[in-house]
Formats: sequence, structure tokens, C-alpha cells
Amino acid sequence: MCLKKKALEVEEFLTEVVTKQHFVCITEHWYMQKEVDCIRLQEYIPTSVCARENRTHGGSAIFVCESVEAEELINIRKLSIKGQIEVSAVVNRPLKTVVICIYRPPSSEEILFLSVLADILNSLLNNFIQFTHILAGDFNIDLLETSNLDTISYKNIVQMSGFNIANNIDNKHATKFTYNGRPSLLDHVLYNKRLNCSVKVLDDAIGDHRQLSIDVRQNINIFREKINKTIDIIDYNVFYNKFEQGIANKQIESMEQDTE
Repeated sequence: MCLKKKALEVEEFLTEVVTKQHFVCITEHWYMQKEVDCIRLQEYIPTSVCARENRTHGGSAIFVCESVEAEELINIRKLSIKGQIEVSAVVNRPLKTVVICIYRPPSSEEILFLSVLADILNSLLNNFIQFTHILAGDFNIDLLETSNLDTISYKNIVQMSGFNIANNIDNKHATKFTYNGRPSLLDHVLYNKRLNCSVKVLDDAIGDHRQLSIDVRQNINIFREKINKTIDIIDYNVFYNKFEQGIANKQIESMEQDTE
């Protein structure tokens, strides 16, 4: 969504289509780093913005409702690699909630993207153990292509890190349609397993992607439990190599069975 050109439409959408949100995540805002101070959205504060220095388009941003307390997680934003994975992040400590917005350009390298994503998820699990974690954005990985190797690798990283995908994975809940009407589910919501999270797909004419509305219900009883668990850091390169080797082994076994 090009916020730079459609700020008024976004404001109208937030006031007339949906109820007031605590957090608004926007990808592809198109502002450059030198223009960040010019970003405005009525009744919301641009608390975390990732913008490119020398290239147009892209970027991610999180706007926080003026009545909601939040601060930027600078260390997580700094994990961004411009043109590969662009990350903005905030935390609301009273609500024990972390919100992260991610934009992955279509031309980015899959292994590099998943490596940084794994670093982000592990950072959350190690540094915000008893917090609610919500990640949303344009991942440019089609969840409807269930047999695609990139999709399988991504879903395994999410699951191994202790996160769920909140989207309903079917054509009805696609977030983008190609010029010939083919559906794709490129915009995702990830959350940790200690809360109830539901996602609604909204239709509007603001951008070429459908918008997502996220509703979260925390399980307070779980927050009262002590968590004494060591969380291992995922080395994505090792995982990816093992995963590919596993696929190769299965293909060899299948070929051997066919020749018997």
C-alpha cells in the first residue's frame, strides 16, 4: 500500500471501515529515510518506521493509537536488510505485547529472508518470554502453494520457533489476485501459542492487496505460569541443507522403489 500517495484514503478506512485499532501495520509505504519525519496518520503515531535510504518503494511501519503506550524495539528494526527484509517493531509493556511488521520484496533471497526471520523469532522468545508476539506483513510467500519448497521451508521455520500462522489458508481468504484472477495468500499473521488470534480479510480499494484485521485474546492464566525452558537458536542454513537432503533422500527412495 503506497501510504505516501494514499494517506487520506487510509485515514478514511480506519475511521469508517474498522473500529479504532491499537496498532496499524503498513508495508510498502514508499517513504524514503529522509522523508520519515513527514509521515502522518491522523490519531496514530508512527512509532517504528523502516525506510530505504537510496531506493524508492518498499518499507514497513507501525502506527500506534495516540491513547496506547508503546516504544520502538530498535534492535529488532536494525535486523532489517533493505531490499531483502524490512522490519519495524514496537512493544507495549503494560499489555506485554510485541508487534512486528515485515515486508519482504518479491526479489529477495529466500534463504537470507528466512535466516533473518528465524533471528527475529528467537530474539522474541529469548527476550520477551511472557509476552504476546504478533508478526504481520507482506511475506511474498504464497501459503496456497502448499507443495512449494519455499513455502514448506517457511512453515517449518515458523513451527520450529514455536509460532502459529493465524490465516485461514484457502482461496476465500486470499489476500491478492493476479490479473487473470488467480488467488494468492502473501500477507500473513504469525503469533505465539499462548493466545487466541483471529484474522479477518477486508475488501477495499486502497491497494492491490486485501487488508487484514487481527483480533487477539490473551490467555491470562498462562502468563501466570513460570516458564523455565531453554530456547535453542535456529541456524537456518543448517536446517535448510538438512531439509533439502531429506527431500533428495525421499526422491531416491521413490526411484529405487519404482525400479524394483
